[in-house]
Amino acid sequence: MLLKIKEPNLKHTFPQANDVHKVIKYVDNKTYQYHETALRRVNMNFVRRQDSYYKSAAIYLGLIERNQSTSVANHIFKLDKNNMLVSLVQLILENEIFYVYYKERNLAFVENYLKNLYKMKNSTALRRASTVKAWVNWCDCILKENNLTVGVGSDGSY
Repeated sequence: MLLKIKEPNLKHTFPQANDVHKVIKYVDNKTYQYHETALRRVNMNFVRRQDSYYKSAAIYLGLIERNQSTSVANHIFKLDKNNMLVSLVQLILENEIFYVYYKERNLAFVENYLKNLYKMKNSTALRRASTVKAWVNWCDCILKENNLTVGVGSDGSY
């Protein structure tokens, strides 16, 4: 899998939704619901505040805009389950901090990155770093299941 690492987009809230499956189900519900059967065991019963976490995560990934699915989401969520998951791994890892954590596995670096770039307090950065760790762990599983390796394109900075 070849990545093109993106600069951080500070206009979007950094995600705090640790369960990637819930982000996927949230977006699937906003698109075609093609993956409804595969996602039937993902429990979406949570308080309103948590709903905003998953919406915010989808916005961060470029899958939702103004409460509507984006063209990126519509394309990805039309794919079969496996290709959809691989495409989501690519979307996640193309974000600089997720890629750096994927390569280095340094949670302290992630916390400092978030504190400095997003001006977060220590406790907030710690919680958001747990999201980075959870998402990258999920990516690891998808990459392993598909026997994929990750590299950066010639125009990437890593």
